[in-house]
Amino acid sequence: MAERLDATPAERGGGDHTDETALRLSVVAALRRLTARQRAVVVLRYYEDLTEAQVAEVLGCSVGTVKNR
Repeated sequence: MAERLDATPAERGGGDHTDETALRLSVVAALRRLTARQRAVVVLRYYEDLTEAQVAEVLGCSVGTVKNR
């Protein structure tokens, strides 16, 4: 199948991203207020998608500590 070039480029959805940017900045600010240990729990639990038990094992603490943080 051959590619076909159009005379005019397709429009991009370059709309207003103000709300998304504000949310992102708020999340970053909130993460900066956490202690290093609390940030580690958040990163491992939500960004790395580990279970509470796995986070506890990685950090060498109890599951209760992970839940608390």
